[in-house]
Amino acid sequence: MLDKDRTCLGFDAAFPMLHGKNGEDGTLQGLLELADIPLIGCGCLASALCMDKDRAHKLASLAGVRVPRGQVFRRGASAKELAEAARQLAQKGGEVLIGGRRCPMVGRMCMDQLLADVTDLPAVKAGDTVTILGRDGMETIPAEEAAEKCETITNELLARLGPRLPLIPVEA
Repeated sequence: MLDKDRTCLGFDAAFPMLHGKNGEDGTLQGLLELADIPLIGCGCLASALCMDKDRAHKLASLAGVRVPRGQVFRRGASAKELAEAARQLAQKGGEVLIGGRRCPMVGRMCMDQLLADVTDLPAVKAGDTVTILGRDGMETIPAEEAAEKCETITNELLARLGPRLPLIPVEA
């Protein structure tokens, strides 16, 4: 590593803080391993494996780790195949509230992002509020219901909510 005067600076280890392709997919980790530079964090193999969420979930499951159910949508799948997969996922589980109506989750939840089937909501638009737990209009998704679908208990489900997810207290 060089400073602004191109003087070589020493360091004890690399601590990659990158996201996505070339950052957390094993590319940088492999380069650091080849250069024999100590790495803080996952190595090349673990990083590469975890970029393929489907394979990572299968491997974790084989090791006895509980993983969420999911469906992988691959390029080239027909509209009929995608619709059938979405229907099966809707039967299995999660829902969100949009405009006071329940909408099934589809695809796989990744980090803080998910997809919802809004086919029956023609007026839905970008920026609409999506309620994961709680009340929207006359509909409610209680934490107990969501926990049951996730095959866990309410306290564990609530503890998993990320800090970026806004919690809006409402008086009863």
